[in-house]
Amino acid sequence: MVLFGHRKIEGLINRGYVSDDELIDIIGNASATLFLFHFKSFGLIPLESLAVGTPVITQPKLATRLEWRDNKFAKFFNDYDECLKACKEFLRNDLTNQQREKVKESVEQYFTKSVLRRFEEFMLTECVSKSQ
Repeated sequence: MVLFGHRKIEGLINRGYVSDDELIDIIGNASATLFLFHFKSFGLIPLESLAVGTPVITQPKLATRLEWRDNKFAKFFNDYDECLKACKEFLRNDLTNQQREKVKESVEQYFTKSVLRRFEEFMLTECVSKSQ
C-alpha cells in the first residue's frame, strides 16, 4: 500500500506530493484505489482512478454513492471487514489490459445528466422520506 499527499500513517509508505505523470503511473498500475474520506467526498479520485483503468474501493456515502453506485468497478463497503475483503480480492487478482480497458470504458458512462438524475432521485427518496 502506498500513500501520497500530506497524511502520514505509521507503517505505510508515503510518497508525499507527486507529479501528475507519476500519479497516473502509480494509480494506473495499482490493483485498486482505496478512497477513504470524511470531508472531501466528491469523487474526483475515484473518477481519476477509473479513468486510468483501476477499480475503486470506497464508502457508500455522500457524492461517491450517487456518482458511482451503478459502476461495477466501484466496490462499496460499510465496515472494516467488507473493506478488507474487497482489498484482498483485488490484491489476489491482477487485472489484464483488457480488464483495465473495461474499467476505463465505465467512466464514459459518467455524464452530468445521469448524475443530476441520480441526485434528484436521492433527494426525493432519501431526504423527503426522512422529513416525513
